[in-house]
Amino acid sequence: MPLNRIRHAFPAWIWKQLQEAGRADCCEMCGFKIPLLKKRGLTASHIISKDDGGKDIIDNALVLCRNCAESFDTLLKPKIYEAFKQHELNAPPKGWQHAEGRGSPKDKTRNDA
Repeated sequence: MPLNRIRHAFPAWIWKQLQEAGRADCCEMCGFKIPLLKKRGLTASHIISKDDGGKDIIDNALVLCRNCAESFDTLLKPKIYEAFKQHELNAPPKGWQHAEGRGSPKDKTRNDA
């Protein structure tokens, strides 16, 4: 993330909505949590940053541990951006609307598939 970018925190009511939706118990990427810490050591991260027009809504939030939040911002976002640019996409691929890949219902390598 460029140094001139400011991280904007979600308002407290978003965290409450994430809790009510059952999404605030562990990191949504790796499953990490520290039960004795406030908010289990987790943070709500913007998928699309406020600087880029992202909104404070739960559909624009990922509950992440510090490691995954840093990886998402500094590793994944730039790679996804470049992939979209290289494929001349203005929106995510249609297949992204539902889970795909390892562990998803479409995964042919799953034992229960």
